[in-house]
Amino acid sequence: MFKNYIKITLRTIRRHKGFSFINVVGLAVGMACVFTIMLWVRYELSFDRHHENAERIFRVASESHEHPPPVTVVVTPPPMAEALEQEIPEIASSARLSRGGGDKLFSYNEKYFYESFYAVDPSFFEIFTFDFVEGDAGTAFDDPYSLVLSESMAGKFFGNQDPIGKVIQLDQRADFTITGVIKDIPLNSHLKRNLFIPFETWGKLYTEPQEHWGY
Repeated sequence: MFKNYIKITLRTIRRHKGFSFINVVGLAVGMACVFTIMLWVRYELSFDRHHENAERIFRVASESHEHPPPVTVVVTPPPMAEALEQEIPEIASSARLSRGGGDKLFSYNEKYFYESFYAVDPSFFEIFTFDFVEGDAGTAFDDPYSLVLSESMAGKFFGNQDPIGKVIQLDQRADFTITGVIKDIPLNSHLKRNLFIPFETWGKLYTEPQEHWGY
């Protein structure tokens, strides 16, 4: 029975080659589009899901009503983190993050690179899951002039040398000692920079207002 169905199908295809070709190509293109869309949706939905506490991590945004219509931005004043922890006991921990104001000059010996970095609170490495291949997330920022970088960035600066304990100069302003190396951040993450320094130190170096609510 099944063989007969196959024979009839093949005869129909031979008899109507053009029509059959259009149907087969249309089906193949349709299936390819469906699978492509499924992969894209899966990738989009996977963003930042690699963090162990992903379901419990929230980003605070602010809404500006200065000019209609209201505009929502992911910028908040530095004192807000501590204030929210005091006002809302359900908050287990908070961490501030700054993009650091664009590319800065990082130098080691005779090597110079312009790189972007994140300035973060020490609790950042407790809230978000970053795999430390060297150093420890709990003590990485014990020193205010500590620096954590990714494996690829470590290779860029030091090649095959062990980066722990080495000193990198930031923007000809201060020396930072490397205390941790993390695995490269996955592509499906919006936190993609490869260098991290303490938030408080960044504020002091660039005179950023740390306690100003209007900032």
